[in-house]
Amino acid sequence: MTITPRRAFRAAAAITLFGILISMLTPAHAQKRRGASAQAESVSAKNFRRDAEVARMLSEIDARNIERTIRMLVSFGTRNTLSEQDNPKRGIGAARDWIYNEFLKIRAASGGRLNVEKQAYEQAKTTRVPQPTIITNVVATLRGTEDASADRIYVVSGHYDSMCSSPTDATCDAPGA
Repeated sequence: MTITPRRAFRAAAAITLFGILISMLTPAHAQKRRGASAQAESVSAKNFRRDAEVARMLSEIDARNIERTIRMLVSFGTRNTLSEQDNPKRGIGAARDWIYNEFLKIRAASGGRLNVEKQAYEQAKTTRVPQPTIITNVVATLRGTEDASADRIYVVSGHYDSMCSSPTDATCDAPGA
């Protein structure tokens, strides 16, 4: 089978779907799977509402949006950690700022529940980092709305950097998606 861009984007959507489903598994779901009990019956209606919510979220996944995101990240040419940090169109800094701004757009629609920040530190010189380099993580934290989820934490993580065959070549195109 030939892997076309369309198939690759569908695969990315399937992986996203899998991640959402896994993140929604809770002790209540595990109890339901272990067998029915009087207590499990009262949880059943709650699980049905949660499952309906998951179905609603999954229906919002749009392969075109995933494709748009990938194409945007590719458009920065390279996202090598050593690449430009202050060019608005090329390099790791442009990708970082675009991702940050995308989260800010989401924050505007979250009713103030989403906190977005850049966490930066200086990476000391190493074999793969020939000079001290600022590394920046974009972190978005969404507070839940239900008491039951006050202590629950879901972590979604990803890398936005890319590189050519040489990790220290900061100028070659490395559009990795």
